[in-house]
Amino acid sequence: MKKGFPPLEKAADFSRWFTDFYAVGGLILSAKSPVFRPGIGICGMCFFASGREPWPLGRGAPLPPSTKTVRGQSSLTGFTLIELIVVIAIIAVLSAIIAPSAFRAIGKAKAARALEDVKSIKTAAIAFYSDAGLWPGSQWGTMPGDPYSPAVYGEGFVTPPIVHSGTAAEIAQAQRGLSSWDGPYLEKWADTPWGMPYMWDYNNWDASGDGVSNEHIVWLDLEHSGVPADPNTKVPASARDSIDRQLDGADGLHRGMVQMNGTETSLMVIVVQGY
Repeated sequence: MKKGFPPLEKAADFSRWFTDFYAVGGLILSAKSPVFRPGIGICGMCFFASGREPWPLGRGAPLPPSTKTVRGQSSLTGFTLIELIVVIAIIAVLSAIIAPSAFRAIGKAKAARALEDVKSIKTAAIAFYSDAGLWPGSQWGTMPGDPYSPAVYGEGFVTPPIVHSGTAAEIAQAQRGLSSWDGPYLEKWADTPWGMPYMWDYNNWDASGDGVSNEHIVWLDLEHSGVPADPNTKVPASARDSIDRQLDGADGLHRGMVQMNGTETSLMVIVVQGY
């Protein structure tokens, strides 16, 4: 009896099939999506690695003929070192080309989703104001002139508002507004794509410094006091720039409708001004 491991049956054909399959898959991905298009020139290397023409595709296509055997023993050998090195190198090159583009596409998709969420919150807040004659209560804390504050996440948007504070006149107005509430204006109160709940912030002051008061804000990554900061829930710099570019024309994060707070730790979008 021979000692050692027997050669892997049809190993050489398998390695060639693998490189053909990887090349065809790469070409399809490259043609379908611009994210994977940079890899299209690399995919042809797979065919050279196979050492022959690629197998025909489609149902019923013949498989490559079996290698002739002598005295019942197959002449096929296992993977060669060159074949393994070539396949691993191709995978590494394709991954290095495709991965950065894929991550950039994911980042852009998250920024786009955040913009849509902010627009939905703005629409819901305006609908609330049209019905109740007041803005939803601030979720940041008690605000002067805001009898519905401090509100919990979704209060006034998803669930009816609650009168929390204010002067006698403000409380009376807020009570009247309760009878006109026609929500819910949102199906649910969402988190940002980075895991932090959006925060509606009623303001009766000029948040942007443009001379217009009563600027109401949606915060994308502002922590409540007493809640430990989680850097993973912060909006990445690339997403901040993307949102600023789409809403303000890339005028920077210290003016316009998209700004960082004074400590440069949280991103806000001003959704309503002047009333």
